[in-house]
Amino acid sequence: MKNGYIGVILRVNLKTGSIRTEPLNEKSASEYVDARGLGTKYYCDECDPRCDALGPDNKLIFMTGPLTGTAATSSGRYNAVAKSPLTGTIGAANSGGHFGPELKYAGYDGIIFEDVSDHPVYLYINDGAVELRDASHLWGKDVFETTDALYAECGESFRVACISAAGETGCLFAGLMNDKHRAAGRGGMGAVTEDEVGFPLRFGDAAAMVKATELTCRGEGFGKVMGLGSYRMAEKYGHPELSMSVKKQEMPAYDGRAIQGIGLEYATSNRGGCHVRGYMISPEVLGIPMAMDPLVTKDKPATLKLFQDLTALCDATGICLFTTFGIGLPEIAGMYREAVGSDETDAEILLKGERIWSLEKQFNIAAGVKKDTLPPPGCSGRSCRRARPRARSTSCTPCSRSTTRPGAGPGRACPPRRSSRS
Repeated sequence: MKNGYIGVILRVNLKTGSIRTEPLNEKSASEYVDARGLGTKYYCDECDPRCDALGPDNKLIFMTGPLTGTAATSSGRYNAVAKSPLTGTIGAANSGGHFGPELKYAGYDGIIFEDVSDHPVYLYINDGAVELRDASHLWGKDVFETTDALYAECGESFRVACISAAGETGCLFAGLMNDKHRAAGRGGMGAVTEDEVGFPLRFGDAAAMVKATELTCRGEGFGKVMGLGSYRMAEKYGHPELSMSVKKQEMPAYDGRAIQGIGLEYATSNRGGCHVRGYMISPEVLGIPMAMDPLVTKDKPATLKLFQDLTALCDATGICLFTTFGIGLPEIAGMYREAVGSDETDAEILLKGERIWSLEKQFNIAAGVKKDTLPPPGCSGRSCRRARPRARSTSCTPCSRSTTRPGAGPGRACPPRRSSRS
């Protein structure tokens, strides 16, 4: 492994069955790191932003980072990159477990899947042997069944990434699963791969929730509608404003009306409603690396901007975002320098995160996804008044991203560590 990289990309055409290797684009790796960054760079260079996310012109890219599989902390991550069928934005879903490191140990920084097969297939990699194999016998199985079947067929030392019936039936938010339990879950990467409600679905009814999930996975009955995502489902019945989503992707656990910074994060996230494209919960709820009042908007745009760039850098290196509860830019940049043999400053390395974010934003604009805003119910209260661009405003409202850093130069872009560690 040279400077954190294997130096090899595997390219697989699912229609023709062609499999070939090519050298890693070292210039792009230097500019965009790898994983989320380099995967996005390859995708944007090769794909039309307006392509059909479920069509043959979309590509699916698995990409590791320079720290993936090393002794760096929490470095078992990889990213799956494609145009999201749920949002129409660039999709980069992150997962941990053993699959990412094993992909590098097998001799590849990443895999680029092109076109579509006319029958189910899976890619087999073993000590330099690479082949597409028939997967018809796996069709319709769940993740555990598929994984166990491949263990029986190939051996339990293999690592498996797969989809299940949800991806097969076109559920737009289907995830990619690896090691049975680990998920590249957001944006419908598993899918890149008018019915009546047949039962009462009431709030708090656990049995109905389980049944609804099963129907959604199988694409049966009303589950087919639910598999379109909440925005398209609500739109079908004439009330898209009831979907708690941004760019058609559902917001997760946190309410942006009570936690102002996370509301801004949802609105401006390049992949739709998402809490791990900046993670403002850290300062606003956990008080890490500094405590911020969740009910005020002051200083939130500038802080989120820094967090978004650092998050992009974390994702691109192949380490887990949650390591930033204990370490900051100096440690992350230090590990990156050691892995790739770089003498760049912390500020220059952080700039790679900003470059990744800007590339994603440019793709979304070209794809026709231009609005950074929250759904109407989430826009009650001061966090959702119309705002000026983020870099010139202290309002935590839907706004555009600036490449300037208000009140903090790149050299001070590292959040301070916890006081307990100082």
